[in-house]
Amino acid sequence: MIYTIGIALYGLAIRVASPFNKKAKLLLDGQGRTKRVLDGTANDVKVNTGNEKWVWFHAASLGELEQGRPVIEEWKRREPETKIVLTFFSPSGYEIRKNYAMADAILYLPADNRKNAKAFLDAYKPSAAVIVKYEYWYNFLTELKRRGVPTYLISAIFLPTQPFFKWWGGIYREMLGCFTKLFIQDEESLDLLNKIGVKHAVVTGDTRFDRVEQIATEAKS
Repeated sequence: MIYTIGIALYGLAIRVASPFNKKAKLLLDGQGRTKRVLDGTANDVKVNTGNEKWVWFHAASLGELEQGRPVIEEWKRREPETKIVLTFFSPSGYEIRKNYAMADAILYLPADNRKNAKAFLDAYKPSAAVIVKYEYWYNFLTELKRRGVPTYLISAIFLPTQPFFKWWGGIYREMLGCFTKLFIQDEESLDLLNKIGVKHAVVTGDTRFDRVEQIATEAKS
């Protein structure tokens, strides 16, 4: 209940700030557009027609997309017929990468409530979901788990100061249980997770290095 109230208050704050703050207005307008796509009143963004395979990638902002790009692009290389829906939370990610060619649909993530989570997953019916680094949205994660959608966290890093490791962080620990696998950056994160009984994590490093290597390889004089 506290989480739900907090999400609602955050939405209200964005609405109040939108006339005075450019980022707040972009976020509000973007979420409104997403709602129209999901309810079928806007058809300028693709959704799942019912016989397609889609994978959902979510990045908070531009930096997280850079970490997700090596995975998105390798997925498309291996399965070119699979469609990608990419969502952002921040305008600084969406506005710069809204024309990213490897994604078949790019949207702002709608506010995290049950209605929006169900509508989004009904529209895209993803066969898998990949969250980059540190986005934890309770209603989306629990709905993915309820539907049996394999869900992965990539390039994650954990610190002792995070809510997962506090006595009051039960809802956050519950969210970790919604992931099929946690692909994390370092051994310190793994040790922290093991101490709270999380055993479905594996150290795979930071995909940002893959992206830097890719940029260096593609650089032209």
